[in-house]
Amino acid sequence: MNLILFGHADHHRTSSDIPNDVIDDIDMDIDIPPDDERTRHILDHLKKTSGDEVSIGIVDPRGDRGGRGGGGGYRCRASIRTMPNGGVRLVRDPRAVIRDPPTMPTLTLVLAMPFPSRMRYLWSVISSFEYVTRVILVPSSLSDPEYMKSTALNPRVYGPLIEGGMSQGGRTRPVRVEICPMNEIISRTWMERYGLVRGGGGGEGGGMMEGADDDDDDDDGTARIFLDCGDEDAVPPPARDVVLRHCGKRDRIVSASSSPDAISHPPSAIMAVGPERGWTDDEARVFVKDCGFRPATLGGSILRVDAAVVTGLGIVSAALDECHRNRGEGRTSGGGGERRESDGGARRESETDKRGAMTMARNHRRFE
Repeated sequence: MNLILFGHADHHRTSSDIPNDVIDDIDMDIDIPPDDERTRHILDHLKKTSGDEVSIGIVDPRGDRGGRGGGGGYRCRASIRTMPNGGVRLVRDPRAVIRDPPTMPTLTLVLAMPFPSRMRYLWSVISSFEYVTRVILVPSSLSDPEYMKSTALNPRVYGPLIEGGMSQGGRTRPVRVEICPMNEIISRTWMERYGLVRGGGGGEGGGMMEGADDDDDDDDGTARIFLDCGDEDAVPPPARDVVLRHCGKRDRIVSASSSPDAISHPPSAIMAVGPERGWTDDEARVFVKDCGFRPATLGGSILRVDAAVVTGLGIVSAALDECHRNRGEGRTSGGGGERRESDGGARRESETDKRGAMTMARNHRRFE
């Protein structure tokens, strides 16, 4: 644990012995019972004693407020007092509080349910990425419908795993989990119900590689990424380039807008990852042509689902971070000289991707 987490009882896992008003009031001490795993971590793993300090985090029970990615959670230092019953008392230092920024990038993961054992592994890894605020698990036509009955999708199972990932990642923004019914069919109606559709959709006509039109101004500020290996005829651009190009386009639209609200929203992304056997052509068409997702690649390698999820989250998170920093420094991502350099890199990477893709035509849209 890089951060000892506390939150309200309606969070994934918090001790019911710690009242919510105690967690909310920074001037009140937090008493952790002796059988709590956080007590054992502090005393046995960290080897802390009375007078030592630890880093703690208070999870924001409201999550993303106002749709801008910010939160009401915070981190701070706390002094340790061991109690006669074997528990631990934490005395927070109000002078050492670091609150979550009012605006932060957000990342939604749409994941076709993989093997349950891989899903158990992925929960803590996914939640360690600070920008991931929402995970949607969906059945796919080529995935085993029985996977959706797995205990890996039970909140009592994934809740502690998510909290462990949040603690490892040092984050206090909660992760919202949504699990679709096992008979759900991926369609535009389904995507609209979950708020995943780009305004105006992807338009009619064109190939699967086409996606949304770069010149459309009908944009809600979210980069929508459909991870795809490509085929022998066409290879999607690298995922990083898709995010940066979208941010650059969005910034140009915002700079021409007179609305002061337009520029205050941080960059955001939705990333879709298919199952072991891949998305079907019909499912891919819903994402790309009907709902405005853009195909993107992680390179020429054929990855298992868990590797694709971790690699994709890392690349997209880093790109969102770059966009967010550039905006804070008054630069426009993907514009001017930076765009020329990025485009050159994209061409070089795409050439490499295409050479690799020539050898894997039969693995079209597959992660193994």
